[in-house]
Amino acid sequence: MRVTQKRLEGMVEELNKTMGLPSAWTKADKGSKSNPGSFVLDAAYGGYRLSIITTTSGGENDVSGFLTARELYNYLLGTAMASGLLERKIAEVKEYAEGEEDRNARRRAAQELAIAAITQPKFPG
Repeated sequence: MRVTQKRLEGMVEELNKTMGLPSAWTKADKGSKSNPGSFVLDAAYGGYRLSIITTTSGGENDVSGFLTARELYNYLLGTAMASGLLERKIAEVKEYAEGEEDRNARRRAAQELAIAAITQPKFPG
């Protein structure tokens, strides 16, 4: 599976939603406004980093440092597991795995669906 910028953006948005945070930027009357405490994806020179908005004027602090797309994907997947997102997604998709007879097969199917749910972008493209 190829890790694209859109996929990483979708994962960061899902992380913000899971933690009850708004998107990093929202539209305001004049331009846009930053939301301190929200996570944002930065991309430059072929690298990506996870940052957190720290000021209302858009100041950021690094969370991950610059990584390749694959490294940041793995970092975000680990963050999702640590924050409990994976367990919540597993609970949401268990109904799809109920047709499986074997308990371990049900669990594996739920885990695969949960990982797919948090790693797929939530928008077309």
